[in-house]
Amino acid sequence: MNLNIKILKKGDTVVSVLPYEGSVAITVKRKSGHIEIILISKNSDGLPEISSTWTIAEGDNEIEVRDGHVRVSTF
Repeated sequence: MNLNIKILKKGDTVVSVLPYEGSVAITVKRKSGHIEIILISKNSDGLPEISSTWTIAEGDNEIEVRDGHVRVSTF
C-alpha cells in the first residue's frame, strides 16, 4: 500500500514522526508558528485516518478541549 498524507500547507514543516500508543504522531510547525501534533490511527476497516489533533499556541497556560459544540477549558 502506498500512503500519501496531505496535511501540510505552503510554509509548514514536519518536525517529527513518532509512534504513540498504537498511532503515529506527526508534529508539524505551521507557517503561523503554531505547532500541531496530528495523531493518525487505523479505523475499524484498518485504514489510516486522523484521530486527533493537538495544537500548541499562545495562551494563558490553559488547555481548551473541543468536541463538536462543547468547549472545556482548564487552568
